[in-house]
Amino acid sequence: MEYQAFFVIGLIMSQVLLAHINADLLTSFIERVLLTCDYQMLPLRAS
Repeated sequence: MEYQAFFVIGLIMSQVLLAHINADLLTSFIERVLLTCDYQMLPLRAS
């Protein structure tokens, strides 16, 4: 029983860590995409 409990806790912890890492990656990726879009739109705004 103790082994199963530790396994479940470890699983939850790893999922939480993965979620945080993925959120950070996703955020930086979205920011990069938005920056790229802004740079591509600048000439259109200027004209």
